[in-house]
Amino acid sequence: MRSRRPAPGTGIVRPGSVRAVRPAVLLMAAVLVLAGPTGCTGAAEPGWTDVTPPGVHPSTVFAAAGTVLVGGQEATPDGRPALRRWDGAGWAVVPVTPATGYGQVATFVAGAVDRQGRVMLMGTATGGAHLNPRWTTWIGTVTGEGSEGGPTAGVVEEPQTAETFGGWDAGGVTAVTYGADPSVVGAWSVGAGATGIAVWRHQGSTWVRQASPPEFAGAPPAITEGATAAAAVGAMTVLVGLQTELTGGTVHQRAQLWRSTGWPTAGPWIRLDLDPAPALATGSTTEPATGSTGQPGTGRATGSPTGPTVRSSTAGPTAGDPGSDRGAGPAAGGTGAGPTGAGSATPGPPDSVATDVTCTVQDCLVAGRRDGRLAVWRVAGDRVEPVPVPDQAVDPAAAPRIARDGTRTVVAVGTGPQTPAQLLLGTGDGDWAAVAGPPGDVRGLAVDAGAVLLLRRDAAGTQDLQRRPA
Repeated sequence: MRSRRPAPGTGIVRPGSVRAVRPAVLLMAAVLVLAGPTGCTGAAEPGWTDVTPPGVHPSTVFAAAGTVLVGGQEATPDGRPALRRWDGAGWAVVPVTPATGYGQVATFVAGAVDRQGRVMLMGTATGGAHLNPRWTTWIGTVTGEGSEGGPTAGVVEEPQTAETFGGWDAGGVTAVTYGADPSVVGAWSVGAGATGIAVWRHQGSTWVRQASPPEFAGAPPAITEGATAAAAVGAMTVLVGLQTELTGGTVHQRAQLWRSTGWPTAGPWIRLDLDPAPALATGSTTEPATGSTGQPGTGRATGSPTGPTVRSSTAGPTAGDPGSDRGAGPAAGGTGAGPTGAGSATPGPPDSVATDVTCTVQDCLVAGRRDGRLAVWRVAGDRVEPVPVPDQAVDPAAAPRIARDGTRTVVAVGTGPQTPAQLLLGTGDGDWAAVAGPPGDVRGLAVDAGAVLLLRRDAAGTQDLQRRPA
């Protein structure tokens, strides 16, 4: 790896203002960091260390309850899938057992681990006449010792049919989660020329795609739905993404959240609007409702006597065990649209998209962008509240990311591969500390006991793992 001389500069930032916590020179450096890509062209701040597992090309990083895992591919001629676990001082090899030809050459691109150390991964390789992705699924544990009849640490491939995640109607895989049970989130055809959200559940050693409720399908071709990230809390699955509306030659995208109320028993999925921007087709707006305390509440349709803009279905699961298990999936970049209302005299409402989510028993925090700027939302039940953050421009091709562990919350703004990664570290009192990371596009983010782990891709396309201690 190339060595980089760190540049100083950090500060504490309160949305709309800056207060000094260090000498004036460092305060000016913090202001320059917040100015966006044009205001910070140096290297990373002190404290970042390259902790890429030796001999591995990393593609995904994920963590839960003190377990940190990195998946990718071995840097060997045969290119077998690789999984490593951080043991506090270095990386331990987690055994990987393929069962198919594609499994032997797969790259792990999405993974999730639960609080007990159970792990699920998606691998991919290209093949066939059209070089389409060949998905492979893997399951196991990273904590077993193999004694007293317990499981031995390692993951094994569970062969699936080619049509499980592929075929004419497939739309790709977005993320995986591991709550009470593992799940896979992606896209599937819901009509001619249109895809919607799909969820697969694990039954025995087989992955079964569930029937998509109306909340996942939209109303194609005028309205379509797409997921970009997912998380799980016990038996509840949470998806975030966007709704795309095509009306009168105008494209409008709006940030969304979908939540199941559990699995495997039947229960509804609900969809929540994160963005109060109006829908093009109806002209109705959603805005934070205000209760007697004056605090923002559930998004609702203006002038509607029925209250929240929450659509539910009759298919889906009911609430279950608490937890805080988060999965990591392929990058969700490139989902935002350009200027809304192109070709029309009247500009449309601002576009928005949710690109990442992290959940606990109490709430979910969602990161994304709105009108080209960083946006963060807090969702508790059906209540949606915008979280005040410093004004930050987001690269249209980048995906803001969010992770947390205990009281530490970290947001990667999404500034593209040519500039230092811009991160915001929550201080626990509503303030944010601005931190510059190594240059590159943030492809994965995790927090472990306050330490930040950053999977980044540089301008040359090389990926590595950087760590900043608590």
